[in-house]
Amino acid sequence: MKRWGHFMSGVFATGVRFINFARVFHGRDAMIAEYIGYTGSLLWLISLTVSNTFRLRVLNLMGATTFSVYGYLTQAYPVCIVNALIALVDVYHLVRLMSHRGFFSLLEIPANHSEFVKAFFNHYHKDIEKYYPHWRSINLENCQAIFTMHNLQPVGICLYEVKAPDIVEIKLDYMALKYKDLKGIASLYANYRQKWKDQGYREIMVPVFNRRYKRYLQSLGYTDESSGDQNFSHTDGSTGGHTLHKSLQ
Repeated sequence: MKRWGHFMSGVFATGVRFINFARVFHGRDAMIAEYIGYTGSLLWLISLTVSNTFRLRVLNLMGATTFSVYGYLTQAYPVCIVNALIALVDVYHLVRLMSHRGFFSLLEIPANHSEFVKAFFNHYHKDIEKYYPHWRSINLENCQAIFTMHNLQPVGICLYEVKAPDIVEIKLDYMALKYKDLKGIASLYANYRQKWKDQGYREIMVPVFNRRYKRYLQSLGYTDESSGDQNFSHTDGSTGGHTLHKSLQ
């Protein structure tokens, strides 16, 4: 709530500055109003290229506010009023997004013969293939599936198998693109790793087929026993691969 208060204070302060600016230049400089209109158009255009819902709403709010000021400066009051209303709608949706961003949970189920797992793969299979080109060949017989749930909807999946009495092998770890930037899940994953440690597991193994994903895991403390990226045969690391390790001790 404190972060949301800071955000709304910033939005309010920006709005006040725009209104004061409009009062100073109202009716004086048509070129200034034209530049403001171009800025609003650019913000709208950028918002259409953003996949993250929260960022889209923020850019949409900025664009609508800018167009509202433009309408006021040019005395196009319908444009001013409509975009002011759009800005209010964006604020409403941002309030909802901020209130739900941290509602994450984990759900673990057996992966083999699971219709839930099949439905998730059917929906996200094209994106999963970018990071796990051979995911269809994964044997689910002894695998567990850990779903990352956002407001009780599955947005990520982790397939793992116990390869030895004290080693966990991650077969696949995928998070849907539009949820990757949302906060609130790091502590859940840390608690799950602690749960594995308490159960006696000492190491996590992760096969990696993508350079970017490898660098991400290394930033989390995973180590690679091989050297360099020689096993990645394409520039995006789509074939070949490495196995990274992380100690739970």
